[in-house]
Amino acid sequence: DIFVFLCPAGNSKNDYPPNVKVVPIKNDKGLTAKWLFIHQAKLRLLVRKFKPDLFFSVAVPAIYLPVSQALILPEVNFVNYTNSSNKQLSRIYKKKLPRFLNKARYVLVQSDTSKSTLLKNFDICTDRVTVMSPGIDGFVAVIDAADKERIKKRYADSNEYFVFRGATGPSSQVLNLLKAFSAFKKRQKSKMQLIIMDKHANENTEFIKSLESFRFKKDVKILTLLSDKEKHLLFASAYAAVYLEDQVEVGSPELYSMASGIPVITYQTPLNSEIFGDAVLYAASKNVTELAERMTKIYHDETMRKVLIDHGQCLAKKFTWNNTLSPICRILDDVQDAAAKNR
Repeated sequence: DIFVFLCPAGNSKNDYPPNVKVVPIKNDKGLTAKWLFIHQAKLRLLVRKFKPDLFFSVAVPAIYLPVSQALILPEVNFVNYTNSSNKQLSRIYKKKLPRFLNKARYVLVQSDTSKSTLLKNFDICTDRVTVMSPGIDGFVAVIDAADKERIKKRYADSNEYFVFRGATGPSSQVLNLLKAFSAFKKRQKSKMQLIIMDKHANENTEFIKSLESFRFKKDVKILTLLSDKEKHLLFASAYAAVYLEDQVEVGSPELYSMASGIPVITYQTPLNSEIFGDAVLYAASKNVTELAERMTKIYHDETMRKVLIDHGQCLAKKFTWNNTLSPICRILDDVQDAAAKNR
C-alpha cells in the first residue's frame, strides 16, 4: 500500500487509486519555522503509526524519521526565496540543506544541470542523485476549430484569451501578470481576455481586492471549480498560455500546453531554458514590462507563434510519463528488494 500525507489536505480521495490511503495533515500557519518544526513532529508520529519502507518528500525531508527517504528537489536553488513571507524559512533551508541531503537515501532532480550543480556545491555521492525529468501522461486535448469556438464562447465571451494556471496567493506572480495584461490591453485595445485558473482564488483576499480595482476586470475570468477535462480543453483553446514559476512541475503544465498546440510564455530561468529550449517565449523573471512585451509579440507575430507551436509539439513528445516515472520505479524496486531481504 501507499500512504499519501497531504498538507494542506484538500485533494479528494477519488483522485487516487485504491491502493493509496490519503492521510490529511492540517496546516493553518503557512510556511514558517514554527510550521516546519510542527510539521516534522506530525510526520514522525505518522511514520511510527504506518511504518512505511520509504518516505518520499518534496523539497525538504523530515530529519528525524527512522525510515529511508527519497527527496525530490523541484529546483536546486529552491532555497533562494525572494518574497518576504519566506525569508525565515529560506534561512533554515540554506543552513540545513546539507543535513537534508545527507538524510535522504535518494535525491531526485529535474535536469542534468541541476544534478551537476548539486554535486559541485554539496558533499553528496553521485550515485545517490538521479535525474527525473518532467513529463505528461497520455491525455492531451487537441481539438478542432469548432470545439475551440465553443470553449471560447462558454468561458471568454467568444474572444481569444491568455490562460494562466497557478497560485494567486501573496507570494505568487499573479499581480505582475495583471499589470502586464493591463499594459497589453492599453497598447492593443483588443478584446483579448485573461483566464486565471486557481481553485483557491476566491480565498485570496489581496488578489480579489486588487482585481476589484483593476481597469480591465471585465476581461479577466477567474475559474475555480474545473474538472481535469475542462482544464485540458481550456488550455487547448487558448491563444497562448502563461506560466510564471521559477521551477518546473513534474507533471509540467507547460508541456501539456505545448502538446495541445498552444504557445507558452514563461520566465527565463536556467532550469526552464534547459528543459524547454527554444520551444517557449521567455520573459525576464518578475519583469512586468518584458512580460507585457512578450504578450504583445505573440499577439502580433503569427509566424513566430506558429514556430513556437511546432517546436513545442515536437518537444512535448520527448517527455513521456513513463520516462518520468522510471527513476521512481527503480527506487521502489530497490526498496522492495531490501525489505524482502530483511524479512
